[in-house]
Amino acid sequence: MINKTIAIVGLGGLGGFVCEYIGRLGFEKIILIDKDKFSKSNINRQLLCTTNTLDTYKTDNYEEKLKLISDSKVINHKEFITLDNLYLLDGADIIIDCLDNISTRLIIEKYASNNNKVIIHGAIGEKTGQVCLCLPSYKMLSKLYKNTSEIKKQTYGYAVSLIASLEVEVLMKYINNDYADLVDKVIYVDLNDLEIKKLKL
Repeated sequence: MINKTIAIVGLGGLGGFVCEYIGRLGFEKIILIDKDKFSKSNINRQLLCTTNTLDTYKTDNYEEKLKLISDSKVINHKEFITLDNLYLLDGADIIIDCLDNISTRLIIEKYASNNNKVIIHGAIGEKTGQVCLCLPSYKMLSKLYKNTSEIKKQTYGYAVSLIASLEVEVLMKYINNDYADLVDKVIYVDLNDLEIKKLKL
């Protein structure tokens, strides 16, 4: 058992795969945060979305899955993170960002900076994505999303699972104190060209 509490914020495509992988690694506690229910449009990329789980809460489905594969204690919050409920993250040692909107990411970044917490960031659109380690003082998300607007893109399930795997590997590198080469850098993935690059931000 890994003696850490992990908060997964967002249980869409990325969050679902991250939850599965983290559950099988055996963390002491996992906090699930998302208010969404599965819809038909999620079936192409979200791990537990099936015709049987439509219109059911994502957090409930992933909590049940974790009980089947893990001894982790699971905390289930059917809420979207806002300025008014950031206390939901208070018990987390590390926050996994699997969100799909910039504004909430920046809210969490400010909270993490003020509370000396680490964020593992992941994002994806179509067949491209990015992952990075966000240490409290580096403001990585503010740099990444400066002058960037929201663009919703079709996303492919196999691309989602790759970005989720990279997020979990960055998490494990941080936990094992093997993250020096990740500081102030972003891992960019482009499956169109089958490229993975690590670049300084």
